[in-house]
Amino acid sequence: DPLVKTDRLKKHYPVRWSFFGRAIVHVKAVDGISLTVNRGETLSVVGESGCGKSTLGRCILNLEEPTDGIVYFEGRNLQAYRRAKMRQMRRHMQMIFQDPYASLNPRKKVSRIVGDVFDIHDILSKPERQQRVQERHSNRCSGTDGNRIGSSTSPMSAIIDLTPSNDKHSGQ
Repeated sequence: DPLVKTDRLKKHYPVRWSFFGRAIVHVKAVDGISLTVNRGETLSVVGESGCGKSTLGRCILNLEEPTDGIVYFEGRNLQAYRRAKMRQMRRHMQMIFQDPYASLNPRKKVSRIVGDVFDIHDILSKPERQQRVQERHSNRCSGTDGNRIGSSTSPMSAIIDLTPSNDKHSGQ
């Protein structure tokens, strides 16, 4: 079984409504994406800013409900899960943001940022959490450490990496 699979995944946002309140114009952020990622494989989603990379990641993680299509994780349809079960499933999935420092609170120490995830998901006892955080991180970070901090909170089965394009036409 594939680790992650999407089948004709779509996410459309209504932007204009008729007089009767019906959406008549949509922005197609994700439009019919089918992909398969097997365990041990890496898939990079690269594109211009605003092309739907983050929306695709949020739909895969079921943080946003797709307009259409199906997302499977380890052969299971994620849209079929209720909120509590989906929270358990997210222990095995993670999204790395384009700018990891934008998702890190500069007022918190790295040990607290990493420790918060263990607390939220009730992973390990408090002494085990403290030991794990101390083994993995100091309280300072540089260069590419932001991505490592963002992706080291627990043993993940799937990490969704969303990277902006370096294309000269992307405006970046």
